[in-house]
Amino acid sequence: MTRKVPVLLVSVALMFVIIFTTQFSIFTVAAATPPGEVKRAEALIEVAKKASLRIETLLNEAKIMGIDDNIIAEAENLYKEGNALLSQAEVAIQERNYGEVMSLTINAMEKFREARMVLAPFFKEAEKFIKAQGLLVAANRTLERIERLEKLLPKLQETLEGAKSLLNIDEMTALLQEGNVSEAAHRIAEANRLICQALRSMIEEVTPRRMERFMERFQERYESLIDKLQRMGVNVTEFLNITGFKNRYEFQERMQHLKDAIKAAGPGSAKGLMGQLMSLANQLRNLERKGESVFTAPSEGTPALSVEIKEKKVVGNLRVIFLDVVVKNVGDVRLRFQNSAYGLTIERKGEGGTWGFYYSPISAQVIVFLEPMQTAHITVMLRQPQPGEYRVHVQGFYGENGQPVEAVAEFTLP
Repeated sequence: MTRKVPVLLVSVALMFVIIFTTQFSIFTVAAATPPGEVKRAEALIEVAKKASLRIETLLNEAKIMGIDDNIIAEAENLYKEGNALLSQAEVAIQERNYGEVMSLTINAMEKFREARMVLAPFFKEAEKFIKAQGLLVAANRTLERIERLEKLLPKLQETLEGAKSLLNIDEMTALLQEGNVSEAAHRIAEANRLICQALRSMIEEVTPRRMERFMERFQERYESLIDKLQRMGVNVTEFLNITGFKNRYEFQERMQHLKDAIKAAGPGSAKGLMGQLMSLANQLRNLERKGESVFTAPSEGTPALSVEIKEKKVVGNLRVIFLDVVVKNVGDVRLRFQNSAYGLTIERKGEGGTWGFYYSPISAQVIVFLEPMQTAHITVMLRQPQPGEYRVHVQGFYGENGQPVEAVAEFTLP
C-alpha cells in the first residue's frame, strides 16, 4: 500500500485546489470481462461531469475577474468541445458501447484540462495562496489514481511503477519544505503524463475495432430506416436525393471507403480518421431526422408548451442550487425535442435588461417526444450562480416541417 502525504486544508483552500490542481482522475472500462463494466463506464462519465462543472465554475470566476474576452472565448470553446464529446459518450453508454465511452470521455476530459490550462495563468495570485498545499493534494490523488489503475489494468504495471517512483513521499516532502514548488509540480505532471500515455496506447490498439463496430451499427440503423420507408410506400431515391444522396448505396459506399482507410492506416493512425466517422454519424442522424418527419403524421391542432420551476433548493455552503423544472405539452399536437433535456437552456438578465445565455445542461443528443398533456421533469444544477434575474427557456418542434414552439419561466436568485 502506497504511503500518502498528510494534508490538512481549510475548506476555502480545498475549493481552489480542486479548480486549479486536480488532475482529472481516469477510471477505465477496458476490462475484458462483462461484470462491472457498466458501473465503470458510469463512474467514468460521472468523473467527467464533475470536471465539466469545475471548468464551468472557473469560467464564471474568470468573467467576474474581468479576464480578457479572447482568453475566455478560447476556454469556452474547449469547454463546449468537451461537453459535446461527453454527450456522445452518454449516447454510447445507452448503446452499451463501453469501449467508446472510455475513448470519448477521456478525450472530453482532455478538452477540460486544456480549458483549465488556458485560464490557469490568470489566477496566479489565488494560486500562490494554496499552491504548496495543492501540490500535496495532487500528489495524493495521483497516487490513489495509480492504485486504482494497478488493480484494473495489470498490463500497465511497468509504466505505473515509473509514475509512482516520481512521487516518492520523502522526496516530495523535502522539495516542498525547501520551497522547490516547480520541481514538485513537474514530478506530478510527469507522473500523470506517463499514465495518460499508457492509456492512450491502449486506446490506439483497440480504436480500429471499435470504429468498425460503430459502422456496423450505422449499417443496421441505415437498413432499418430504408426498410421502414419502403414499407410506408415512400420513394426512397427521391427521399435520399432531398438529403443529398444520389442513391440508396451511396451511404454504404462511404462507409466501405472509411473501412478501407482504417485498415490501411493501422492502429497507430486510425484515430486520425475519427472525424470522418463522426461525419458519417451526422449524415445518418440527418437522414433519421428527415425520416422522422415522414413517419410523423401531419399536425392538426394547436401546439402549445409550458415550463415552470416547481422547486429551488440550495445545497451546501458553496451555493449549489438545484432546480426542478417541469415541461408540459399543453397543446393537442405531438411535440419533439432535439435532446434529452428538452431543448432547455438557462438565460440571465444583464445590463440594459437584455437576456444572455448562461447555462445548458449536459444531455444526450437524441430525439425525444411529449404527447399532448404529457409532462417531463428535468433537474438542473447551478454551481455558485450570481445573484440576479434568470429564466428557463425550452424549445420543441412540431409538424412535418419542424415548426418551433417554445416557453419560458423567469426566476430570481438572491
